[in-house]
Amino acid sequence: MRLNEPKQDKRMKVTIKKLNIISSLEIKNEGMELEVHDPNRKPPHLGDIVLTDTHVIWCRGKTTPAKGKKLTWEKFIELMQRQ
Repeated sequence: MRLNEPKQDKRMKVTIKKLNIISSLEIKNEGMELEVHDPNRKPPHLGDIVLTDTHVIWCRGKTTPAKGKKLTWEKFIELMQRQ
C-alpha cells in the first residue's frame, strides 16, 4: 500500500434474498438465501450463498442452487476448522 493511497474497505454487503423458515428460526428444506456484493467491484454482485438443513451452496454470479458448489455441513465445518 502506498503512503497516500486510500484504504479499501474489505467488507462485503450481504443481504437476505430468500428466507423460508418455520418456528424458532429453524432452517428447513428450501433454506435461506443470502446475496453477496462487493461494493468496490463492477458489477458488485459476487453470488449467493444458500443454507439448507443439509448443505451450504455457493452460487457464483447468476448460478442457480441446482448448479452451485455444494458442501454438506460436515464438510463445511471441516473446511472452516482447518482455517
